[in-house]
Amino acid sequence: MNKLITSCRSVGVYLVPVLSMVLCAHADAQLEVIGSAYNPSNQKTYLLLEASTWTQARDRAVELGGQLATVRSLAENTFIYDTFSRFGGSNKNLWIGLYDLDQAVNSTDRATRRLEFGWLSGEPASYARWSPVEPNNPQSPEPTTWEFYVHIWQPGDLNRGTWNNLQDRAAVFGVPIHGVVEIECVADFTGDGIVDFSDYLEFLNLYNDGDPLADLNGDGFVDFADYLAFLNRYDAGC
Repeated sequence: MNKLITSCRSVGVYLVPVLSMVLCAHADAQLEVIGSAYNPSNQKTYLLLEASTWTQARDRAVELGGQLATVRSLAENTFIYDTFSRFGGSNKNLWIGLYDLDQAVNSTDRATRRLEFGWLSGEPASYARWSPVEPNNPQSPEPTTWEFYVHIWQPGDLNRGTWNNLQDRAAVFGVPIHGVVEIECVADFTGDGIVDFSDYLEFLNLYNDGDPLADLNGDGFVDFADYLAFLNRYDAGC
């Protein structure tokens, strides 16, 4: 008999009991998606991860089929900040997909230093929202203090909404940093703009028929890896 599972994440899925135990154990080892939002102005979906380092958030974004967010305009920066910086009622710094492209090169000239950062997506860094005194690197010979990763300052900081480069850590000044993932929503199999149980049923029908539309990992086969990929995206709400 199938069983409704709701303990791994906020969205339940129907699974056989043994399979549900395997998937829950796998999910619990990953960073949890704690929020999501759709931006109609650029038709992109964003997921908010629990607090983590930049590299952990980057890796989780890839697992979810996306990447840490690329910010292409003030409007996008404002949407991400307004949507997630106070999500759940507490201040949050927000990791984005900007990082130091060559950690061995660190100019002391701020204008030049800014050009040393690029997006995980490979898109040109044509827009920037740096704090006036960023980016910088601590004057220290210790690599662990060097700042290669970029976040948006939380509402309680004087530079709120602007960018700061930082070490690979999960908090700054005691306030957590949460990754913002930009993702293409593939779990909406019914095309109604809402990810719900009807999408699970639609995917399951395609999966059982071996339909190419169910080949979510694009390897040319419809198999259990695609089922896991769907559950991962469904559970994340996209």
